[in-house]
Amino acid sequence: SMQRAPFDILYIGLAALTLLLIPYIYQYENVTITKSTSSNASMDVRRNTENTTAVTTASEEFYFCTVPDPRSPNGEPMFDIEFQCSGDAYIQFGRKLDEFSSALPAPIGRRPLPLQDNTAVFAIGNSHIRQIFYELVCQYSGKIETFHDEFTGGFGEHFSVKFRNNATLVVMTNSLFVYSPNWLEHLESVTKRKLSSFDAIVLGKFNGYKESRGTIFAAAIQNISAGYSDVNFQITPAPKLHNLAAVYRGPLIYVGMFAKYGQQQKDESIITMKEERRKNNRANIYVIDARKNIKALGECGSDDKYTMGRCHESGDVNANRESENMHRCVGEFGGHPDLIAWEVVEQLHQIIS
Repeated sequence: SMQRAPFDILYIGLAALTLLLIPYIYQYENVTITKSTSSNASMDVRRNTENTTAVTTASEEFYFCTVPDPRSPNGEPMFDIEFQCSGDAYIQFGRKLDEFSSALPAPIGRRPLPLQDNTAVFAIGNSHIRQIFYELVCQYSGKIETFHDEFTGGFGEHFSVKFRNNATLVVMTNSLFVYSPNWLEHLESVTKRKLSSFDAIVLGKFNGYKESRGTIFAAAIQNISAGYSDVNFQITPAPKLHNLAAVYRGPLIYVGMFAKYGQQQKDESIITMKEERRKNNRANIYVIDARKNIKALGECGSDDKYTMGRCHESGDVNANRESENMHRCVGEFGGHPDLIAWEVVEQLHQIIS
């Protein structure tokens, strides 16, 4: 045992050194553990690009989605967050985003709950709306009472979320029923409620036949819609803001696409908003430009839906198409969809009286 003494001393010495180094190892790794002081205090492990220790309180806590697989309170996985990114360009983007968001006036990004008490909101559109609302539900996953996957067949996604303040969010994206002259009846039948029962509707662009030709989406939609006599992706244009405004009198928010090719419909929606105000004295329509923060932060686009992608900036030649027309990177540092989700939340708070 006398011979082992030097090893014991060495072992104790190493253990002490490790304990001493732990804070520095974490600092080097840039991992900051912030303890939220809100009621659902959950450990929030986030890489902090600025090498500072983030101290958060409920009032100044920003709701970012930084996990790839948000879970409902009972531990069930809800959905996988698509277009996850990593790498140097994404880290750079994360630094810019951190700086940009911290300068936003309260309560943007910091509301304790996304929807007002007892309200019901319906969101419909294509995969860009899906990206925004996946992000929003992920941001507030700790404040959810129930999550239901409502998908019953056909195509796309359909889920509902009830938050702790009895607010309901129903999200339906890439639905084939929008390519029918009877889209209203279909939507009400699938959601099992009248559109008029929602306190607000968030609308995005639906994919059109021309721009989708040759895509997996187009093939799948055409294949599945063959089973419905009144659904015709090739011939029937999906409803736009003016179509929805004609059948729904409540608050309407149109959210443009992150992709540049969706700008035309966003511009048309602004015209609709102005016309409704002028002709019908209607002040409850609002348009959000999802590309509004691109100038400040860069594109940071990704087409990698299920695999870890790179953050593609404007003029990136390693991409299969220009970054301007992609989805947006998200991940451990957040992304453009976080900011637009916050913007939707702010507009809903202002527009629902």
